[in-house]
Amino acid sequence: MPVDKDDYLVFSSNDYLGLKSHPKVIEAARNSISSEVGTGASRLVTGTRQKHRDLEAKLAEYKSCESALVFSSGYAANIGVLSTFGTNKAVIISDELNHASIVDGCRLARSEVLKFKHLDYDQCENQLKIVNSEGKLGLVVTDSVFSMDGDVADIDRLSEICSKFGALLVVDDAHNVFNAHFNVDPDLTLIVGTLSKTFGSLGGFVGGRRGFIDLLINQARSFIFTTGLSLPDTAAGLAAVEIVNSDEGTELLNKLRDNITYFKTMVQADLDTMTPIVPIVIGREDKAVEISNKLREDKILIPAIRPPTVPVGTSRLRVTLSAEHSYDQIEYLGLKLREAMKAI
Repeated sequence: MPVDKDDYLVFSSNDYLGLKSHPKVIEAARNSISSEVGTGASRLVTGTRQKHRDLEAKLAEYKSCESALVFSSGYAANIGVLSTFGTNKAVIISDELNHASIVDGCRLARSEVLKFKHLDYDQCENQLKIVNSEGKLGLVVTDSVFSMDGDVADIDRLSEICSKFGALLVVDDAHNVFNAHFNVDPDLTLIVGTLSKTFGSLGGFVGGRRGFIDLLINQARSFIFTTGLSLPDTAAGLAAVEIVNSDEGTELLNKLRDNITYFKTMVQADLDTMTPIVPIVIGREDKAVEISNKLREDKILIPAIRPPTVPVGTSRLRVTLSAEHSYDQIEYLGLKLREAMKAI
């Protein structure tokens, strides 16, 4: 058995590379609090430190953007972008399965909001064509990797559509652990990311052209009216980005790819997309909870995902893989998952 009686095997975390417990990340957070922990004010008052600027520079480089801005969370970053650029002269066009932070950002925007069917870019283009003909500005927003299904948006196609109509494209890149770079127009694209998944810390960021970032600094309420990101979180995020960009980061990413392939082959899941999110759709809520409870008895932690997070009739176990998992642990999960599903 791969765990002892006091431990759980966690197959439901977004800590895809295991960096939340990496010694260098922990050391960076500890070293940052020699004189203070919090920043004491919003970034535009006295809450900005050199570490924030260093992190923003590294994130801009990481995402191949001209500039970047760090928020207190990825949720705050999405709200800030959509409430700033979603003016009453714009129309937001959003994938129907976008993350809750995008949904809430759309609600806070002054724009009309349209939805297109999940990954239906023909419908998206038709909506954008109508918006353009009415003399309004278009803003298309999508996840790059969808958090409940692990499927991947065609960002290149969306960028072509947006360029055709001069529309802004906002990409929530939170689950893009392999940092796939897209063929996008940098003058019409904003990339939203998080420090709480791949980088194992806390915080969010937005990358894009400098003019866009300057606008967010001065108009995004979720940036202006909140205290600057704490120094331990900032330092941890900076250390994590440096690890990901190193040879060690390449090794961790390769290990994660191997683990994803190994598990997907085991459960005969689609191998066309390489993301660490593998949904095991059960259907009924009670059955999903029952399987989750049986796995918990075997020291495997995968909470059941139920409505309203997912549509009715699609309750599931959202399995997430990490570079920290061993093949033995993944085999154990596969064994106990089969046993639990047979028992219901």
